[in-house]
Amino acid sequence: MSCASSGQTVTDAVVTTPAGSNLDFAGSSTSDDDLVRNYTGDDVILYLPFPANMATVTGASGEIDVVILSPAITTGTELSVLPIGVMQLLVRGERVDKLIAVPADPSLRVIKSPSLEQLRLNYPGVIEILEIWFKNSDGEGMTEVLHIGDEKEAERRLREIL
Repeated sequence: MSCASSGQTVTDAVVTTPAGSNLDFAGSSTSDDDLVRNYTGDDVILYLPFPANMATVTGASGEIDVVILSPAITTGTELSVLPIGVMQLLVRGERVDKLIAVPADPSLRVIKSPSLEQLRLNYPGVIEILEIWFKNSDGEGMTEVLHIGDEKEAERRLREIL
């Protein structure tokens, strides 16, 4: 974990599922070849494909899912990210947090927003798209969006696991 020039925390995440995939590889091997060989069909998302890359950050106290707003990134890629928000979800009665992040390297960003406020201003509808996708990707009524927090909340949540 390091700090960006803006003082925001930068951390490394490992991509589990590329944007545009209907296969949920979370918790699987990080090799694309292994994923294809070991795929059983149990983890097909029966909804629209992932609208963003899914990744994980692992720390001393656990791990947290990360939604990386960028073009598709190959499964297993380790990438430095800048958390700009956090989604608090209730999935089948269990609270699940997901950081919302952009690549730390500005040259890799298509979403050029270093904060949740800037994301909402410069890219209207992105948060709503994520909310709709997560509320429906596991089946109707299985997931509820409890709260969307800003980059300060995301950093606090990240520090809890690192």
